[in-house]
Amino acid sequence: ATIGDSKEYDRTFYGIHAVYNQPEFLVAAQYFEAKDDVRIGTGTDSEYKLWSINGEYRPFTDWTLIGRYDDYKKEDTTAAGATTLKYEGTKKIAALAYKYNKNVTFIGTAKYVDEKDKNGIDTGASKDVYMLTTELKW
Repeated sequence: ATIGDSKEYDRTFYGIHAVYNQPEFLVAAQYFEAKDDVRIGTGTDSEYKLWSINGEYRPFTDWTLIGRYDDYKKEDTTAAGATTLKYEGTKKIAALAYKYNKNVTFIGTAKYVDEKDKNGIDTGASKDVYMLTTELKW
């Protein structure tokens, strides 16, 4: 089967997402569970669970503080029924945005990922990332 072939897997997804937005702030949260059931060969079934909360605070004109926290879990099971991979992690994101003018916004972001396998060992995906970006639009 090829990617996108309906015979490759079935994905089941259940989720809820809520947002409360005001001129001064925004608060949002989501929760979802998903499962991929592989229907070919010795494929691997996967289960995902995630909850997340994020927000924006706009204290002054043209300034925005942004924060986000994710907590997730993933488990893969082979066609033979053996659990091959199980990990969980957290992701934290903090950002500060400044709207210089109607066409230019500067954004400083910090992202912290902490991911461990079922034995509590770092999976190699844990990292700290810092980024300064400029958004241009017209």
